Amino acid sequence: MFQILVGIAEVISSAVSLVASIVKTVGIELVQFARMLTELAKGLGLMEPESDVIELGDKGIQAEEMGITPDKFEEYDDYLRAVKDFEVDKDKSVSISEDDKLKKGAELVTAVLISKYGDLAATFLWLCAKMPSYFEPRMPYLTTTPKDSDSPAFVGITRYLEGKETDFDKNLEAEKLLTEIDKTVEPDITDSKIEEQRRAMEAIIAMGQKEVE
Repeated sequence: MFQILVGIAEVISSAVSLVASIVKTVGIELVQFARMLTELAKGLGLMEPESDVIELGDKGIQAEEMGITPDKFEEYDDYLRAVKDFEVDKDKSVSISEDDKLKKGAELVTAVLISKYGDLAATFLWLCAKMPSYFEPRMPYLTTTPKDSDSPAFVGITRYLEGKETDFDKNLEAEKLLTEIDKTVEPDITDSKIEEQRRAMEAIIAMGQKEVE
């Protein structure tokens, strides 16, 4: 769906573009998208449980003003660590709008996910933004790693929905797992509703692919 390179400059650029595109094109409120981003990153162990996306954005903005920028680092993790360790000027913090902090924080968290999972993360985030009421309650299950797997659930499920998984058994496992998650979150959900949701997600991915061709 999205073609993303792995260099630190490309990671940052992709994150900035993706957040802007999601907020503008999808119309989701930035605060809601940031909340899902944070829950996803924390569930995957990429953010500390006590981390706050607005505080992270504040640090990112002020760190950049002091010359702490991605191009100074070889790895994104090293850059993010420097941002997290940055001591903000509280007087400056007051002058920075909450929206700017939130936007910067969302970009930084998106970049964390892209640096780890590449274009698959971008596809998953696009789905989350398009269907927030579906994905928000399922996030705790999608960030866990299934038995006999070395990847969190959302990885196999996204590959299955994209149609990129060539292993038949893995597709069956992903389909079964997503159905189990659906029925855990919504015990009364019908098979026809599950099928309707799957087709909706596949259509979102297909539309996204056309938009970037």
